[in-house]
Amino acid sequence: PNGTYNPNSGQSSVFNCQICSAGRYCADTGLSAPTNLCAPGFYCPSGQVVPNPASYICPIGHYCMPGATEPVPCPPGTHQDVQGQSSCKPCPSGYYCAGFDNVTDPVICPAGYYCPFTNLRPIACPFGYYSGQGWTNCSICPAGTSCPNATTLFPCQPGYFSREGDGECTPCPPGFRCPSVDSEPIVCSLGTFATGAADSCTSCPAGMACPSTTKFLDTAYFCVSGTY
Repeated sequence: PNGTYNPNSGQSSVFNCQICSAGRYCADTGLSAPTNLCAPGFYCPSGQVVPNPASYICPIGHYCMPGATEPVPCPPGTHQDVQGQSSCKPCPSGYYCAGFDNVTDPVICPAGYYCPFTNLRPIACPFGYYSGQGWTNCSICPAGTSCPNATTLFPCQPGYFSREGDGECTPCPPGFRCPSVDSEPIVCSLGTFATGAADSCTSCPAGMACPSTTKFLDTAYFCVSGTY
């Protein structure tokens, strides 16, 4: 009968027929071998009579190649949101597909991470870089900002500075001033000084001296006896 075959000759009983092999179908009576492989996008347990049994269409999150005996989960880096497919889709850029535990819908890449094409999991931005949701690459933190959590840019406060890619703001060194977020430390001019983390230099008070060399611009020195 349909759904069976018998490779042996001279048999006298229907009970000598064998159930059609899994992954194949037996469409006619009197077969000595299965008719053919199960159709792509379907899977065939034993005993099938058509290549595309409606009860065994390949479910979402899986793929079924010709001759499949059961659905195969999409591997990491792929997904499948349509049933009856013989292959899985590559994970799109800006998303990740962990595979097996979540094989139907790509997950958008979270901020602070990046997800290139066919990515298995989010990749954390290195220090000094940042990203937003769904980004395929991280961007370098610009000068004058900090990005400690790799997701948000914070401008440096007056008296602090950062260079491109630093990722954090640094106090302006003694003897220098940092008046704006996008400037390098500026050395104090003759007659002024700064003790550190300053956005401006302070005029040297009366009775004190501020030498012009950088080494001494962090402190005002009292005039020695006999000078003013």
